[in-house]
Amino acid sequence: MRNIQFIGFLLILFFSNASYGQVDSKNFTKDQQEYAKVFEKIEKINVSNMALIDKQLAHFTTVYDFIIQNPKNELLLNLVAESVNLQLKQMDSLIALIDTSLISNMYMTSVLYARKRISITETGKPFPSFSLKDTLGVNTDIENYKGKILLIDFWSSWCIPCRAEIPSLKKILAKYGKKDFEIIGVSVDEDKQEWLKAIEKDKQNWKHFCSLQPFQENQTAQYFSIYSIPDNYLINKNGIILGQNLSPLQITLLLEKQN
Repeated sequence: MRNIQFIGFLLILFFSNASYGQVDSKNFTKDQQEYAKVFEKIEKINVSNMALIDKQLAHFTTVYDFIIQNPKNELLLNLVAESVNLQLKQMDSLIALIDTSLISNMYMTSVLYARKRISITETGKPFPSFSLKDTLGVNTDIENYKGKILLIDFWSSWCIPCRAEIPSLKKILAKYGKKDFEIIGVSVDEDKQEWLKAIEKDKQNWKHFCSLQPFQENQTAQYFSIYSIPDNYLINKNGIILGQNLSPLQITLLLEKQN
């Protein structure tokens, strides 16, 4: 639960009922208060030591209960849309619960994108094979990284939150790089010079790829249903997805379990 679209969504809702600089739970509507509680609970699940299947069940149950108790609360759409680490059957069960009054809501599109994403890259299942062009224009197949724990980081030179995460990723690589862990950066830049300049400025010491297409037309991002960044996938040595859209803390906790 870290992408900028989600954070922006929260800020709009929370600030709509509070004066600038004075946001607290007392200023939230009842719906927002309930949502904040569920959000906090899911955050704790995300950084717990539970096995993946238990995490998925706990996450699913939490969102399921919120929908049952708040069937017309549009905030439930964002909870469902952010549940990209669930199993496809769990996601389908949540979507089936969504009240018909919310189907035309603008955030329903994000729910459908999340569903499409899970249908292609379900956490706990193999990551699909695909190839990318690196900074020299050479094609590299993702299969080449089998035998490594791999973080695929989707970012861009113009994405401030993406750039802000780079120092944390560098620390993670420094700690786990000798333990068969690698990072590859997949940029959604369309300006090659800005892309290369950002890599150099941030001292991103890992392999980089970019198709140099506008974000809205980027075929790789579209295939994986990535419509906001930063975003990522963490894949184990056997090519199985350990998690997606993870915070640096979540990445670190999962890597600890692998080593």
